[in-house]
Amino acid sequence: MQGYHVDVVRHLKKAACQVKPDGGAPEGKAGALTYELPDGSLVNVETETRYKLGDILFNPETCILPTSGTTQDEAIRGVHEVLLQSISSCDEFLRDHLFRNVVTAGGTSMTTGFGDRLKWELERKCRRWQSVA
Repeated sequence: MQGYHVDVVRHLKKAACQVKPDGGAPEGKAGALTYELPDGSLVNVETETRYKLGDILFNPETCILPTSGTTQDEAIRGVHEVLLQSISSCDEFLRDHLFRNVVTAGGTSMTTGFGDRLKWELERKCRRWQSVA
């Protein structure tokens, strides 16, 4: 993609995408959106699509076709699962501290609802760390 097109897609992502904070059904906060492209044409982004695009970060299997011979270890994981795997590979005495000090910054992590969803997913996956910051 040319730089100009990348900027248009980045701006559209920022304007349209949202992440469901608890992985459930959209709460109706974000309705359909009409986005005007630089050439004046309009793109309609439906409510379900706005959330589905953000949900891919946590459930990548929803957009990836299954491939033969893929094992669980080779499967593409959601961002929360990668974070959980990374923290779990650290020394046990550091894990609690790491879970309580997760920081996201910039890029896609700035999507509305991303931080809440990441926290919800981590707390759901690791009950023994009851308070994830």
